[in-house]
Amino acid sequence: MRVSREKWTGELYAELYDLILIHNEETASTLGPVEPMLEFYFMLANQEALECIIARNDEGEAIGYMLCLITYNHHHRSVLVGSQDIFFVREDYRKGSLGTKIIKKAEEVLIARGCQIISMFYSESMDLKNYYEHLGYTPMEHTVYKKVGD
Repeated sequence: MRVSREKWTGELYAELYDLILIHNEETASTLGPVEPMLEFYFMLANQEALECIIARNDEGEAIGYMLCLITYNHHHRSVLVGSQDIFFVREDYRKGSLGTKIIKKAEEVLIARGCQIISMFYSESMDLKNYYEHLGYTPMEHTVYKKVGD
């Protein structure tokens, strides 16, 4: 198994598409299905504001991914932040440390890019607070959602 930084391309998206569908089935929410705004990701990639960390099995098949956005903090304009956008590991590869390897690779890439803060999030249904604290993260904020339209 290997975990590496890969460039966001149409080919990579096509390769990840089936994995994204599995992710969507597992995380269906009140917001509806995952429908990535591909033009947004390509814009970020062109601005070098997107990092893709991909895990592959020994056959070279993608089995996990993390996309991270790199932006300056909206309230502290001199602080460069690497923020996890989406993170998924195929269920049959969740035993062991693959998720941690993906996170560690993302940290390595984001630090090399000059990020001063790295933020991660997790779904309420997957209480990972202790896991992230074990990796050195500190809970800072909670986000709540309320669906108000169709």
